[in-house]
Amino acid sequence: MQGLGVRKLKWVILIAVIISYSIEFSQLLTKRGLFELFDDPFHNAPGAIIGFTLWRMIMKRCLEKSEGQAIRQK
Repeated sequence: MQGLGVRKLKWVILIAVIISYSIEFSQLLTKRGLFELFDDPFHNAPGAIIGFTLWRMIMKRCLEKSEGQAIRQK
């Protein structure tokens, strides 16, 4: 995770936890689904980090590829 800044990593974790708790509390209020206060948010935060890291790697590769094609066309 060297390329992923610590500041962005904190935002990813914060957003993942907020979304997870929002879903969990909506399940509690609507009595639909399984309300797990600690389990789901605990697992969703690392999943968000992994997903965001993979997305950044893919986007970086796509940008490098498109820049290489632009240079070849000139």
